[in-house]
Amino acid sequence: MRFKGYDLNLLVAAEILLTERNVTRAAERLNLSQSATSSALARLREQFDDELLVPVGRGFQLSSRAEELLPSLRAILGRIEFEIIGGSIIEPQDTKRHVRLMASDYVALTKIAPGLNALAREAPGLTFEINRMTDRPFSSIEQYDVDLLIAPDVFISQKHPSSVYFDDDYVVLTSRESKWLNIGMTRESYFAAPQVAVKFELRGKPAHDDRFLEQHGQSKQVFVTVPSHALVPYFLIGSDRIATIHRKQAEIFARLFPLEILELPIKIPNLTEMFQWHTTNNDDTVLRYVRERLSELS
Repeated sequence: MRFKGYDLNLLVAAEILLTERNVTRAAERLNLSQSATSSALARLREQFDDELLVPVGRGFQLSSRAEELLPSLRAILGRIEFEIIGGSIIEPQDTKRHVRLMASDYVALTKIAPGLNALAREAPGLTFEINRMTDRPFSSIEQYDVDLLIAPDVFISQKHPSSVYFDDDYVVLTSRESKWLNIGMTRESYFAAPQVAVKFELRGKPAHDDRFLEQHGQSKQVFVTVPSHALVPYFLIGSDRIATIHRKQAEIFARLFPLEILELPIKIPNLTEMFQWHTTNNDDTVLRYVRERLSELS
């Protein structure tokens, strides 16, 4: 079908090709042969008078035009799915749907994993993709790169809807061989102890607790910075190093590793993790169901 000269049948192929940036993976999702998918890409290039996918080495990157098109394509297809096709769906748990989340590994480990394990039995048609947290998570909502963002409240934008997921406080985690278990963790020893910190990106913004300390003219003695919460235990075991991490995560690590939890000798405000979604998805019953059930099940 053509609309003002554009082949509307190619819109789905365009969104998948630009998302995957790979003809083979796009062909699998479209249930087409590679030659048919390559043909669709050629027609899209002709239709938009743009390369769209630019060869770089052994892969592709989006052209400037493609970067502008992709969020619009996702928005259009999303509205068609949920306002027209989705109108006949009564129960969200009966839907077949791929839901894209963005969350830190801390949230994935402590809340999302147990929640999705329960959802797998309740809503077997739902599949999930968890994307790595970045320093600009809000842009992933703006660009329709993810369906649900789960991030601290300081990263949440006022432009789109949001809701509270959970709160957590901070504790000190250290090795069972650490001297701090014998002499205790005081304010002075906390700021003197070598710490393991997490930073997601090379020039990443400070974490929630580091931001608070900086605002009050204080800082930790960071021994090593790692790109994932999951690596923290390995840099604590058998040492006198400490880490300031969220209680829910510390409890899991203390069960799995020879580590102990100490109460934080200073006051740091609790962390509040939020859900956020694009305003055009505000009436999306599937995303509302996922938010509600993740909050209840985990």
